[in-house]
Amino acid sequence: MQVEPIKVQSLEDSVYLSIKDMIVSLKLQPGQALNINEMASLLQVSITPVRAALQLLEREHLVWRVHNKGFYVASLTKTDVENLYEMRRSLEILALQRAIENIDRQKLSELIENMKELLAQHRRGQKKILPYELDYTLHDLIISSCENPYLQNTYWGLLSNIQRYRNLIRQVSLPDDDEWIESELEEHLQMGEYILQKDLQKVTDMLYRHITHLIQVVEVRLAHVGLFAEKTKE
Repeated sequence: MQVEPIKVQSLEDSVYLSIKDMIVSLKLQPGQALNINEMASLLQVSITPVRAALQLLEREHLVWRVHNKGFYVASLTKTDVENLYEMRRSLEILALQRAIENIDRQKLSELIENMKELLAQHRRGQKKILPYELDYTLHDLIISSCENPYLQNTYWGLLSNIQRYRNLIRQVSLPDDDEWIESELEEHLQMGEYILQKDLQKVTDMLYRHITHLIQVVEVRLAHVGLFAEKTKE
């Protein structure tokens, strides 16, 4: 039997992943110009893999190319936020219809207990909940439990863009965050309990409201730090 040899990650892949990580983590700021020569020097590679990486990232909507100007980190616009989160909301609600039957109930029960304890510690002043801790596990569990590879692949394809906004929420603090964070955790607890009860209507309604509210959360933070672009580059 012939077996294909294991391939070591190529230079092109490494450059692509390095630039992608800098964009998603916001080390490269939205709207920032990406000079190919400077990026090549930073990464200590030739310009060829840098150009190839930027072309791939353009397809993922993380980079824009402007005619006669070059590449830029994709800016964050009101339309971009709404389009992304509307797509995310639709996919998660669709995934929920199958996940509510397939989800690992033991894992979900453990997650609910962990969230209850986290909330109790927060209320006793023993632990400050961080915003980015709230938006991951339950949502990812819903997607991974839907057993629809086409839906999952579509969702994972959006994940880098979603992660960029998650990092924005993580990095930008506002005066009323404590109240919002506690409300977020309570919502996740309630959604988890509705899933355990297999109450599809109630959890669907709550998930819809939850992700719709996240659009506002992101937009407020973008406005607060002045990262909102007026429109997409042409």
